[in-house]
Amino acid sequence: MQGNSNLVKHVLAMLLLGLVFSLVAQRAKAQYNAVQLHAFSSFNIKDGASPYASLTRDSQGNFYGTTWGGGVYGDGTVFEIDNQGNFSLLHSFNGSDGFFPQASVALDNQGNIYGTTGGGGAYDEGTVFKINNLHKFSLLHSFNNISTSDGYNPNGVTLDRHGNIFGTTGSGGTSDNGTVFKIDTLGNFSLIHSFNKNISADGDGPNNAVTIDSKGNIYGTTGAGGASDNGTIFKIDTLGNFSLVHSFNQNDSWFGSYSGGPIAIDSQGNLFGTMSQGGANGGGAVFKIDTSGYFSLVHSFSMFTSVDGEMPFWAFVPGQYG
Repeated sequence: MQGNSNLVKHVLAMLLLGLVFSLVAQRAKAQYNAVQLHAFSSFNIKDGASPYASLTRDSQGNFYGTTWGGGVYGDGTVFEIDNQGNFSLLHSFNGSDGFFPQASVALDNQGNIYGTTGGGGAYDEGTVFKINNLHKFSLLHSFNNISTSDGYNPNGVTLDRHGNIFGTTGSGGTSDNGTVFKIDTLGNFSLIHSFNKNISADGDGPNNAVTIDSKGNIYGTTGAGGASDNGTIFKIDTLGNFSLVHSFNQNDSWFGSYSGGPIAIDSQGNLFGTMSQGGANGGGAVFKIDTSGYFSLVHSFSMFTSVDGEMPFWAFVPGQYG
């Protein structure tokens, strides 16, 4: 499901030997210094290897994340780096409870951790898990590629203010084009939407965790589908009604598919995101969709200048002023 640029990103991440870094702002000089917090080692079973997703920070300044490999069984880990820089391994996956986590984790206000694995579980198609604030692990759902009322190849999860879990799968559902799912606070699993690439007002292959606004509306992305089969941004309202917010086209992403991070929402309800391909210069872009639905490019990255970047991949985060 991942595009070529995603694979390049993954290879680069492995070549960087699992370096986790934090950017510390120096406002007076308007510069940033990279500070190493932890260097992973595949030779230590109490460590992980090949971190793939971004870190999640709690209100106390502790960081939580996953590694694709490493741990006691070599099937990946969940880890914490506290606000003093101390590293601890919270869980080593063993296959039966999942393997190869590739997405960021989500936190609730009690300090419980939620996440997904790309494989493993009862049907070997991925899982949703929870690690409570006492570091006890539990399996919430095993995905099943046989049932059309389930999905597989999960992306990350997001919690709403009631504690319900929402997520996407890149495959599965009634048309095998991916799904949006919900796990309620009682542990009940249900599909909210099954994508169908044969419908132009639908998407194909959701590729990120969803984002939930203050009213409970769900926003997400697909890597393909839509009017031009270049990917979409979709919305599911609080009544469960599905709609497309934007269909990417050759002017938006002229490499043929949408590949970027999850959607971000500012305090006014505008949507922001990144494309690792396309834009005016071919190096990817930051885009905005305002509350009227108007799509615009905020910045197009260029591979031809040393003062710019290229191929943005993870989430765009609005600052403190929205």
